[in-house]
Amino acid sequence: MRESLYQNIFHRDCEDPKKTWAKNRHNITYATAKLLPLLETKTYFDVGANIGVHAWLCNQFDVDVYCFEPNSALNRYIQRNSKPKQLFNVAVGDYNGTAHFTTKAQSPGNHVIKNKTADSITVDIRKIDDMTLPPPGMIKFDV
Repeated sequence: MRESLYQNIFHRDCEDPKKTWAKNRHNITYATAKLLPLLETKTYFDVGANIGVHAWLCNQFDVDVYCFEPNSALNRYIQRNSKPKQLFNVAVGDYNGTAHFTTKAQSPGNHVIKNKTADSITVDIRKIDDMTLPPPGMIKFDV
């Protein structure tokens, strides 16, 4: 049953040769779908949640998902797609503070940068160790 869920939702994108990004996502999503039922601790940290695809997958396996996404423009998609246990509008890092974050639409991935630009926003950075959270059974870092 879980295999058919995976195939119905994600397999379509991988069939389209124009969607080369989906081929990489295909492997990550497939591995996640296979591992979630095996978790002893049903808690998943989705670091770099983007629009909440992996968080949505966690919902299908009754796993509590905590999303971390610094781009607040994506929060409504995460909430609509996945109903996380908690959503943190922060970047995860090795210090607590702020940084500049690219938001260029044509960029292959948004990321923290050294200097502010016209296409960046200032975001909070938090250490996971300093947050009061349950221990995770699995963490996905897409940063």
